Amino acid sequence: MLAKSRESGGYPLVRHALDVACAVEALVLGTGLGRRLAALGGRESLTGAEVACLCVLGALHDIGKTNHRMQAVLRGEATGPGGHVAPLLALIEPAGDAAPLARAARAALRYEIVAGWFADTLDRDDDGCESEPALAWRLALGHHGGLSRPKYVGDLRARWAPHDGVDPIAAMGGIVDRIAEWFPAAFETGAPPLPSTDAFAHAVAGLLILADRLASSEAAMGADPTAPADPDESRARLRAAVARALGPAPAIDRLPGWSDLLGGGAPRPPQAAIDDLAVDPAGSLHLLEAPTGSGKTEAALRHYLRLRRAGLVDGLYFALPSRAAAAQLHDRLGRMLGAVHGAGGPPVLLAVPGYLAPDPATALERPDLQYPDEEAAGADGWPARHAGSFLAAPLAVGTVDQVLLGALDVRASHLRGISALRPLLVVDEVHASTPYMLGLLDEVLGRLAAAGGHALLLSASLGASARRRLMRPRGRAARRDTRESSPDDDTRPRRAALWRAGDDAPVWADDGVIADRRVALALDRPASDDPAAATVVGDASAAALATFDPERVLAAARAGARVLVIRNTVAAALATQRALEAEATGDPAAPLLRVGAVAAPHHSRFAPDDRRALDRALEAAFGKDAPAEGGIVAVATQTAEQSLDIDADLLLTDLCPADVLIQRLGRLHRHGDRRRPAGFETPVARLLCPAAATLDALAADRKGRGRPRPGLVGLGAAGASVYEITAAAATLAALEAEPPGPDLADGTATHALVLPARAAALVEAATDESRLEAFARARDSVAGGTGWRNLWTDRVGVAGADGQQARYALRRWSDPFPGTWPQATETRLASRLGAADRLLRFDPDAPPPGPFGTPVPALTVLDWLARKAVPRPEAWPTDPVPETALRRREGGFAVDLGATPLTYDRLGLRPADDRDEEEEV
Repeated sequence: MLAKSRESGGYPLVRHALDVACAVEALVLGTGLGRRLAALGGRESLTGAEVACLCVLGALHDIGKTNHRMQAVLRGEATGPGGHVAPLLALIEPAGDAAPLARAARAALRYEIVAGWFADTLDRDDDGCESEPALAWRLALGHHGGLSRPKYVGDLRARWAPHDGVDPIAAMGGIVDRIAEWFPAAFETGAPPLPSTDAFAHAVAGLLILADRLASSEAAMGADPTAPADPDESRARLRAAVARALGPAPAIDRLPGWSDLLGGGAPRPPQAAIDDLAVDPAGSLHLLEAPTGSGKTEAALRHYLRLRRAGLVDGLYFALPSRAAAAQLHDRLGRMLGAVHGAGGPPVLLAVPGYLAPDPATALERPDLQYPDEEAAGADGWPARHAGSFLAAPLAVGTVDQVLLGALDVRASHLRGISALRPLLVVDEVHASTPYMLGLLDEVLGRLAAAGGHALLLSASLGASARRRLMRPRGRAARRDTRESSPDDDTRPRRAALWRAGDDAPVWADDGVIADRRVALALDRPASDDPAAATVVGDASAAALATFDPERVLAAARAGARVLVIRNTVAAALATQRALEAEATGDPAAPLLRVGAVAAPHHSRFAPDDRRALDRALEAAFGKDAPAEGGIVAVATQTAEQSLDIDADLLLTDLCPADVLIQRLGRLHRHGDRRRPAGFETPVARLLCPAAATLDALAADRKGRGRPRPGLVGLGAAGASVYEITAAAATLAALEAEPPGPDLADGTATHALVLPARAAALVEAATDESRLEAFARARDSVAGGTGWRNLWTDRVGVAGADGQQARYALRRWSDPFPGTWPQATETRLASRLGAADRLLRFDPDAPPPGPFGTPVPALTVLDWLARKAVPRPEAWPTDPVPETALRRREGGFAVDLGATPLTYDRLGLRPADDRDEEEEV
């Protein structure tokens, strides 16, 4: 009996079954998963008999492959899908003519013994038959990430009855007998059942998927997969495969000093506070709130090293809100961990699908994936080359989406869910999470607390309501008495704080040693109160330039200033870039951000390699190692507002809510030891604001209700929606109340904004619902009408709907393990609300040229842009774009898919009707 096709080496089914069982054993006994599983089951540890039962469940996963049809496919004697799960499920439900076969199959499988390993109460029909397979069998047979009710699979006798000297049911019995020989403790009478908690069952489902995928690799199968299975050899081989594939990360024998992590520097107060945290074997959840540039990344790394030294985590997963931020941190964290582990340490995986293909020379050595029979095998390099396995890597930096997908009711969520229990989970910029994402993150944190796992949240601008929700008592914290303290004041001038879940007050708060800095903040408004000048109404390019003076910006750069312009939309960024280039006409050395000799803005709509080139260019111009002399202007979107170690002298930014604005202001004077050009010794920010009449007009406009909800696009594209305007307008009102600051050189009046002392009060003004409601009522009393109150009501309603959507989408581990669950719903549920993006692929042998000298093999196309090119989503091309649809030119290309052509060049991807004369060439 085969487990793989002849082309794959003729891997025997009995050997594969025992290999998966040994993989389960190695994962439970050789990694932190055994400790996590025990905690989820309410145990201090798992007994030898319990571990043996789990191993047997792993061994039984493919037992249905003994059927005639499946074996014919594997031998190459038949084509098409063979099927092994649905035929077995249909077989073990005794009914009609197949009842004798079912009784024989149950006896061969020792079905009732295995079913008794869980305290599983089953519904039975009038004939005493189970309405669904026992929990143990649902777990074993759900190893492809889902389990559906068996469909009609043809004549069961043709699949299972003996013929031509082959008896599939007897073969099953022989394999089960061999499994019992290897793991006898599982079949001893009187053994107590496995833990009956719902969370334990969900975790076991993920464990079995992980073990199957791991054991199915060529590396794990060994040099001769056809050799007879030997217990000692198989256990040693799978222990080595687990160690090679999953870590744990190298042990930390000596905790590196702070100077090693900081390149010789001393720790800042938020970093030093990490060393005072208790290392709790029962699990922990902490939140570090600290200003931008205060070293939260290094603090998180220090926390990981302390936990790893104590053997409490297997690795590190650093989750960020965007692909760009993940790619930026990947190199930085890799350097820091390389300094800790040395040249022989494991690489840090960039867990961003499609963003950076693993280099074969440096990729982690990973087994191939075990795919369902209905799918073709994919590329090797597991988990580095399959998004579902990213979290299994010992050291990884990626987006928070990989973590959140493990909380959704989608295929392979159990695989992500079990993998997320092993490392220290660091969620950076947690304030960037929407209500929907917070609902998913809540589930992840709840699982970690129940399993005794560890998580650290990082933020510079988290609202108090979100903090209270995330840091509420969980796990042991829910049972312990919090320290006596007075309720925390959400608007206190606290500069930084470190929180532990379940506590009413921070375990550490800054006592004033973090220095404040003053930002000279100018509120630039258009000369006209015409709402069309700065809102979703009217021409995007004209709106984007309503309060932007390219001559003044270039003058500052020519005077030696690093100028960063952050726009709320790509359309606004492109209009700004074109305005600067028009102003610099005739000056080939104009101080604009360039990749090589090519000027370009920094935003999200670039191919992965080109985006990496832009990231490097931005770091080279604004990073610590940037030239001390010479100014520059970079135009960017939200891609430059967080998780980037860049430093500007002058910031121009669109109006946005306070929590976002504080992130952007964190790009000012980040590197304190740098010599500043004259006139910029104090950080200067110019906030590009709509007029008061503009905001009131938006509030009164009822046409944009629902989704997309009315939003302040920050002088961006018509019809777009980025930020809800109640929060943005409340931020502007709070800033107007800040004390006056010095006039700028051009005579512009400013406000003196003191950060981080004022950060908490500003964030609460823009995030606390009671304060926003009071703002809306006060604004209505001045403007007249009820527009602002209506907006606030919509805001609360949309947030509630998003939270409800999260509750609908969750696969809660506190719920009973389902009888059936979906196998392919990732197209319907996602880690973020919104339409699905699409992938545009090109001929891999002749990809079109990119703007910076690198060919473009593929492009991610946002949903709205894809619908312009192909109005019917189902008609989107899945094959590479034919050459006839491509129009190549130097530095870019155009793609014509039948509706609106798309252009890709140094300004990024956009509709072809949004091009200037230079791009037409």
